Order: sequence, then structure tokens, then C-alpha cells
Amino acid sequence: MENMEDKFRALEIDDELQKLKQELRNQNSQTGKTPTTSPRNRHTSPIKQKKITRFYAILGLKPDASTQDVKQAYRALVKRCHPDLFFHNPQLRQKAQEVLTKINEVYEELCSNKDD
Repeated sequence: MENMEDKFRALEIDDELQKLKQELRNQNSQTGKTPTTSPRNRHTSPIKQKKITRFYAILGLKPDASTQDVKQAYRALVKRCHPDLFFHNPQLRQKAQEVLTKINEVYEELCSNKDD
């Protein structure tokens, strides 16, 4: 059985998200533009594209994956990392809850950006 701590470390994206958000803020402050909030905007910034590509990678998918593929990958990942699987170890259970929160954030972001 793989080490669960290694799986969790592989899924952590907080630092990268913070960096991407900071890059976006810096880019917008230099150009004087405010970011668009439309998820259907096909002309997304390179930073947002990088973030979305990273989200697909977290789910083990390519960026051209369908909404159905995203749903299937999300469900499989939730089954592997669900906190209830770690009832015997409170530390792993807490870490699993954090990972599940991140996975949910990724799923919501990807589903809101799909044009399918």
C-alpha cells in the first residue's frame, strides 16, 4: 500500500494557488486592468490557463477532458482519500479532510469553467 502521506503531499496545491493568485494580482496591477469574472471567457490569461491545467493534473486528466471525465476522476479520488477511511488515525483523518476540501475546490472550478 502506498504511503498516504505521499499521496496527500502530491495533492497539495495551496502554495501554487497562492503563487498564481499573486501573479495575477501583480499582472493586473501593472496593466491597470481588473480581472474578468466570467468563467466562459475563452481568452483567459496564461496564469488562469496554468491554474486550470494544474487542476486537471490533480485529477489525473488532460485539459481537454470532458465534464463526464472530470466527474469520474473526482469520484474515484474522493473514494481513495475520503476522511472516513482513516477513522483509526486522527492525524491522517484531518489531512484527508484538508485534501478533500482541495479536491472539491478543484472540481467546482473545473465544472464551472466547462463549456460542455
